[in-house]
Amino acid sequence: MESWRLLTTWSIAGHVNMAIDEAIAQQVAEGESPPTVRFYTWNPYTISLGYNQKTKEINYQSCKRDGIGLVRRPTGGRAILHAEELTYAVIFDSTALFFRSKILETYLLIARALVTGVRRLGVGAELVRSNSDSSTNLTKPASRFLCFSTASAFEIVVEGRKLIGSAQRRWPGVVLQHGSLLLGHAHLNLPYYLNLTTDEQAHWRKELEASTICLKDILQHQPTILDVVEAITAGFEQIYGIQFHKSELSPQEQSRAAQLLHKYQIEL
Repeated sequence: MESWRLLTTWSIAGHVNMAIDEAIAQQVAEGESPPTVRFYTWNPYTISLGYNQKTKEINYQSCKRDGIGLVRRPTGGRAILHAEELTYAVIFDSTALFFRSKILETYLLIARALVTGVRRLGVGAELVRSNSDSSTNLTKPASRFLCFSTASAFEIVVEGRKLIGSAQRRWPGVVLQHGSLLLGHAHLNLPYYLNLTTDEQAHWRKELEASTICLKDILQHQPTILDVVEAITAGFEQIYGIQFHKSELSPQEQSRAAQLLHKYQIEL
């Protein structure tokens, strides 16, 4: 049985969230922090870009008007509007039970725990492996920057619509996987903050409506954040026998995160 740390950090600015994820990863890689699962939310609502995604795709004026933040993730993938969601991060070194040399195998192990967790809420979730090069949305103009427009790797879906999307980054000796669990509908507004025509924005909102689903739709109510955290944590415990202990960021992690803030913040 592995012992893991459980962290919850609520209503934090986007660049701070990304800096914290990397700071924990650095500490875990050096053996200074235990393997960690962190749950967090974003304040203000924030668009995160994949590590190599171009900022020119974002409509800065619309973001500034509505107080939407903008950050770059340490992971790859495409744009996400972090709003009415629960974000998770799983961070561990090469000795942890989730570590596999093949990235997709690690995705699968973590996804099984996530599916087990959301099923405890009464959600009929399932795993889907979708190769990005065969995605029906790949050739559509805006799919290159809408993360939730397609399912990739091992994603969690309900009735064919994505509920949880994830991305992974590896540094020497450590793995960071984080992802978004949709609670409400606010993520559907992402196209309004991209450099698209009005018609394109309306089209891609409909695409997101068709390809995603949130807990509020499934359960006919929006469960509390703490209920969702408890269920997902129980999923990890049930499948892998992980023993969690609640804790906080260490002083060293806080210091490292402060030094990394500039790396992730994008000024509007």
